[in-house]
Amino acid sequence: MMTDLSRRRPRHGHAYAFLMASVALVGLAPLAHAQAVNGAAPAPAAAPAGAWAWRRGEQTAVALNLSDARVTVDLDGTVLIATDRVRDGAEFDGELAPWQGVVVDVGR
Repeated sequence: MMTDLSRRRPRHGHAYAFLMASVALVGLAPLAHAQAVNGAAPAPAAAPAGAWAWRRGEQTAVALNLSDARVTVDLDGTVLIATDRVRDGAEFDGELAPWQGVVVDVGR
């Protein structure tokens, strides 16, 4: 039996909740911003060992910490969405806890 995920209410902290919020983020982006991201190829951004960062267009960057250690990436801006959701809307200082990720508006 298949579950209709569109009828489920995601629990905070659950991976499905993060996925749904990420999809919603795309729909909330201003048109010009969305077009810039959709038409732009990912461009690598500086990141230390264990982390991965890239930019999409002029305004958007993604940073992932894929390690068990805290890392600092060279990005700043406003967090659009974070894996722990506590940082949503906060200023991003470049710090990522272990296994944390963020989508950042670097154009603000």
